[in-house]
Amino acid sequence: TIPTLVKAIGIELSETNLETYIGDFANFGLTAYAKTEGFAVANSFKVEWSINSNVVATLTQTDSEANGSYCLLVFTGELGSATVTAKLSNILNGQVVDSFEETFTVIVNKAPIVRYTFDNGEIKNTGTNQDVNGRITTINSDNTAILDTPDAEVDYVNGADGTQNSALQLSNIRNGGNHFTISGLDLGTGDFTIKVKINIRQLTSKTDSSNYLFGIGNIKDAESGFFNIAYKKNGSKNQIKLRANGQTYWCGYAPVGEWAEFTLVREGNTLSLYINPEVNSEGIKVTEVTLSSTEALALSNYDIGFSSNVGCQNPGDWPTYYDDIMIFDYAVHPAQ
Repeated sequence: TIPTLVKAIGIELSETNLETYIGDFANFGLTAYAKTEGFAVANSFKVEWSINSNVVATLTQTDSEANGSYCLLVFTGELGSATVTAKLSNILNGQVVDSFEETFTVIVNKAPIVRYTFDNGEIKNTGTNQDVNGRITTINSDNTAILDTPDAEVDYVNGADGTQNSALQLSNIRNGGNHFTISGLDLGTGDFTIKVKINIRQLTSKTDSSNYLFGIGNIKDAESGFFNIAYKKNGSKNQIKLRANGQTYWCGYAPVGEWAEFTLVREGNTLSLYINPEVNSEGIKVTEVTLSSTEALALSNYDIGFSSNVGCQNPGDWPTYYDDIMIFDYAVHPAQ
């Protein structure tokens, strides 16, 4: 029987992109897999790695196997982006017959000024601004003040990455419910980004968008410069609302019982809300709003509340999970 050489018919990478922040990773592993036909015979193809810039990372090829190759990105601690290319070539009689390429993009951003995680039931801020105060709160009976509740019984649940006890379970109940509030942040009318992973556990019965997700108040308590994001029942889906400019903007649908990342970006006088994934688009959906003035939104006068805030309605107990809350003092638009 004449042995059949393995032939690569394509290449696939273990990851297609990575958006990270200074200090998140010292290095990152990447694997290229060969899509093959025929029987595996070593050295019938090869994989070569290259990187277009060594500013944010250097590349080291650490291992090579008959069906693929592994490389390691070592981060330099600098901001910027780079593109890694994996080139797979079929080899016959020592000669390259044909080749396939795939690319991987890495973006290294400035670290967030606020980053709250909840691993092992511990509220921890690893952001660069250690003066902010993130804590469990509720609203008083008159709906006029935020009350700290350090002794509240809080449930910690599996996080977005599946890690046990690494996400907060909060409640939309206004008076006596568990909320998370961040105070002491002053970004004024400058650019910012808020990123948070949210798991809305149930289809709400409320059709009046009174289920609050996060924001800096409501028109009832914030005369100007406020925004909030909430949701309501629309058919069999939870529909997301962005309230800004004193107006309501409908922004798509969040999954029920699954994690989604919400990213709110202010850049100049444009406010953008990204939902990933969004139910109808099966990917990222972005809604853009032009602010009526620079002062139409100000991250200085109000606390940022998650699951409820002063002035909000009281829809009832619709439990929602929150994980990895990040705030940046610049615009970070997700890759689409």
